[in-house]
Amino acid sequence: MLRFIVWRFLQSIAVLFAVSIGIFVLIYLSGDPVSTMVPLVARPADVVSIKAYYGLDQPLYIQYILFVRNALHGDLGHSFKYRQDSLGLVLARLPATFILAVTSVIIAVAVAVPLGIMSATRRGTVLDDLATGMSLLGISTPQFWLGILLILLFAERLRWLPPSGKDSPSSLILPAVTLAASHIGMITRLVRRCMLEALSQDYITTARAKGLEERAVNYRHALRNALIPTVTVIGLHLGSLIGGSVIVETVFAWPGVGWLMYQAINARDLPLVRADVLVMAIIITFINFAVDVSYCYLDPRIRYQ
Repeated sequence: MLRFIVWRFLQSIAVLFAVSIGIFVLIYLSGDPVSTMVPLVARPADVVSIKAYYGLDQPLYIQYILFVRNALHGDLGHSFKYRQDSLGLVLARLPATFILAVTSVIIAVAVAVPLGIMSATRRGTVLDDLATGMSLLGISTPQFWLGILLILLFAERLRWLPPSGKDSPSSLILPAVTLAASHIGMITRLVRRCMLEALSQDYITTARAKGLEERAVNYRHALRNALIPTVTVIGLHLGSLIGGSVIVETVFAWPGVGWLMYQAINARDLPLVRADVLVMAIIITFINFAVDVSYCYLDPRIRYQ
């Protein structure tokens, strides 16, 4: 067990190292960041001076070494746009994104798990077809289109909910539902498949032969084993929700990390983009690590040497 944890921890460090290289190199594909910081009539000497001030005149590998050294001390640079510490800006927006992601996961689990169980235990019925159709619809619907549709319906026409911002608890409903929609479909299909696989096992036949009630067979035996891959996917979805909420936060002007990244990319704010991506990568990697470690506690049959 300890050996497995150490190995997964070392893999997580390697992933973060690869992410740091990726975000450092790929950000330059968008062009020269200094061009957005100076007016069109700026003198070449001013451009050179700004590059020297931010260390952008150094070779790329030197910049990366300095970036890693400073990052290990908690310094991810100062934002070009906001003139503030980049890490501080990201951490200040992180609670809003975390609240949105957790709320979306709660909604997705609360809807998808019962739908998946109902679909599996009533296979071939109208309820099964309805649950399968709803899950397919949720997976296929683009988030930006669904978000705009919900704004037009519930904010513009019915005026039940605010269209954007984070002014009240009701502002959380529309972006959370939008973010949860596709994950509801994925989790529903996964729970259904895992439940059907569990219900076909010999231990389920034995439990029924012993005279156990169908409810006990479905929930106490089949569901417990079906939840092992489901918990894995839910953990991965939580990480993807935190790291992939850029579109939803932009549509609803939700002041989280995703919206901050959108603004940073538009401004070619290198330190802020790097800090944003790196913080989210750390969170996603930690969630994946925690999910892997939880396997042996969810299923006693699993043992790591």
